[in-house]
Amino acid sequence: IRIDIQPDGRLLAFDPFKGTYGTVCSNHWDDVDADVLCSSNGLSNSGQAKSLTRDWTYHREVFGLYCTGNEVNFNDCMMDRYDTTFGGCDNMEDAAIECNNDQKVAIDISSDGRVLYIENGTTETICSYEWDDIDARSLYVDILGLECQEEPNICRATGHSIEGSVWRLLHW
Repeated sequence: IRIDIQPDGRLLAFDPFKGTYGTVCSNHWDDVDADVLCSSNGLSNSGQAKSLTRDWTYHREVFGLYCTGNEVNFNDCMMDRYDTTFGGCDNMEDAAIECNNDQKVAIDISSDGRVLYIENGTTETICSYEWDDIDARSLYVDILGLECQEEPNICRATGHSIEGSVWRLLHW
């Protein structure tokens, strides 16, 4: 699972098997979870859990996220992918977040796979000149702290961007 933070703070979870985004239920969502998620996204170690009115455009993808605060990456947290609330999350609000961005630089990967460099609120893409598989693997493993899969097209550089299917961050 990959979790993207939307401009309004809403969390959208991407499931690479389904190829779809869904929301995260605000059930049990707290500041400890927010801290881990902010840190995992290259922001400060301080976040504030929020909730927003349910966006029915999306299905519910994550029913609960439980972090202790000691996790390096939010994928180390326990995650309920199936509704253990017996429908209780259906009408609950969506989890949202506000990260205290005391860092001026962050790296992100867009939903279409482009590597984004964010500095002082300005987002730029990274040039593909001499971009190769070694760079892709370094970004994936060393900077984002993720594991590369040994199958083809995972952690591989392509053309002037990293293809979305290649760079769906494999969190599950």
